[in-house]
Amino acid sequence: MLRRSTIALGVAACAVMAGGAASAQEAPPGYVADPEVYKLAFEDTSFRITSATWQPGQTDKPHSTLATAVAYALTDCSLRVAAPDGKFGYINVRAGGASTVARTTSHTTTNVGTSVCRVLVIERK
Repeated sequence: MLRRSTIALGVAACAVMAGGAASAQEAPPGYVADPEVYKLAFEDTSFRITSATWQPGQTDKPHSTLATAVAYALTDCSLRVAAPDGKFGYINVRAGGASTVARTTSHTTTNVGTSVCRVLVIERK
């Protein structure tokens, strides 16, 4: 049940983002836009894996998600995802939980929790 809830929350937040981001200009991917938060862990012709680490209260720079991806939480995370038009959604995921991440042209993510949030984002190219 928890895994379904996690996925539903992730999809709901991404739906908010996809709707709001459609009119926004495409931002660079996270690892380009904000290398303090996002690190390119692996890339080949088929896949890209990015690790993301947000300190409590940290907001990343505007970035895009280039393709539908899967996010795998390495720690418990409480995130707020915001579109340029002001729409936002929340993602709460426990360590070991996974959810889909929709393709979005621009958004920011804030760690609204009290501990470090670490996530792996796996994209198929």
